[in-house]
Amino acid sequence: MKNKKPMIGVLMTFVSTFFLAAHVNIPSAFPDRVVVNLTEDPSTSMAVTWRTDAAVTVRLYLPD
Repeated sequence: MKNKKPMIGVLMTFVSTFFLAAHVNIPSAFPDRVVVNLTEDPSTSMAVTWRTDAAVTVRLYLPD
């Protein structure tokens, strides 16, 4: 039984890290994964995209 204690500790660390990582990667109401995209003429314009969850219904479009 003495040899199993380190294995249980490693397993618990792995499981808690897995669930923490899964929680961090879920979308939320706050924008994340913000990306600046180049357009045909980057000297005069650019596009920005980001990710939010499906509950966010407001969309932002700026005129060209």
